[in-house]
Amino acid sequence: MTLSPHSSWAKSPRHFNPFQTEPFKVIERELNVRVIDKYMVFMPNDEKVVVEKFVLYSFWNAKDEEMEFVAEVCPPVDTNSNLGK
Repeated sequence: MTLSPHSSWAKSPRHFNPFQTEPFKVIERELNVRVIDKYMVFMPNDEKVVVEKFVLYSFWNAKDEEMEFVAEVCPPVDTNSNLGK
């Protein structure tokens, strides 16, 4: 995924995945992540961060440049359907 500079679309509302975990790995620049009430910043050299199912989270780009990261959905389900059905 690529996030535009100062993107805020992913910050609100926080959300959770009811059926899967979601690992994130930063490719370029940095990714801001809020998991429950803990704020973190991840860089390309950091390990993947894994958000477990039913955990509230959000992510965004707070910088002036685009950033890139990989997000996985494990196990893969149709995230566009009603509750993965």
